[in-house]
Amino acid sequence: MERESRGFCIAVDRTTTCGGFTAGTGWEVLLRLANAPPYVPGLLGALWLAALLVPGGYWARGGANLAALGLGAGATLLAVAPAVGLAGTTPLEWAGAATGCAVGWGLRRVVLDLEAPRASQPRAASPLVARTSSFRQRSMRS
Repeated sequence: MERESRGFCIAVDRTTTCGGFTAGTGWEVLLRLANAPPYVPGLLGALWLAALLVPGGYWARGGANLAALGLGAGATLLAVAPAVGLAGTTPLEWAGAATGCAVGWGLRRVVLDLEAPRASQPRAASPLVARTSSFRQRSMRS
């Protein structure tokens, strides 16, 4: 990766691509698709941002945390990315970022709903309590 006058250049496997990188094109550092249909890079950019934001959505405990995550991600995509020399975030990437937050939050809700019945069930008595004789229980009190 090099900084050029027209932006950044990334070289992968003797292929160099310059300029026009957005926050969603980070996946291109890992994988270069030379013969992909034209819609694939945009779709992968949206999926990349979604995957990056799923953990944040999962750990957001409520509306305020989810709003803070959205504001932080939005500020990063809107202001920080251009400040470091990246191109503006595309609408598809914005949709991917929002989807990642929502999917993470939805996964947390599913996990909490799956755990809820277990928490409400009464706990079984410990085997040690069931086998303890009344004499032993009296001797432990004194």
